[in-house]
Amino acid sequence: MKEELAAHYLSSRMREQGHAHCFALRLRHFVLKATEKITVKAWGDLFLMLGENCDARVSSENGVFDLSAVNLSEQQHEHSGLILIENPTDITVHVKMMQAIPYQENKNES
Repeated sequence: MKEELAAHYLSSRMREQGHAHCFALRLRHFVLKATEKITVKAWGDLFLMLGENCDARVSSENGVFDLSAVNLSEQQHEHSGLILIENPTDITVHVKMMQAIPYQENKNES
């Protein structure tokens, strides 16, 4: 998924959740060494996969993104909650995602 489409999609999803203009977008680029696993705590945030060429496995309460899995009927691009990113290969892999971070609007600002 291209960054422009991801930004538009995440903006729509944040509006659906009541954060019309109260969120920030952040590009994330994870680099995982061979067989490395990392956990991302994304409570209240939304993460969206960027690009289609990803050798990693990404799983969360939303589902799984793993292009090597033959038993998946759907690849999940949107993730939230506790996100596990795994590199099942013996080489370094890159995982690019866009993160939407909601924040409280400061009502004292003019």
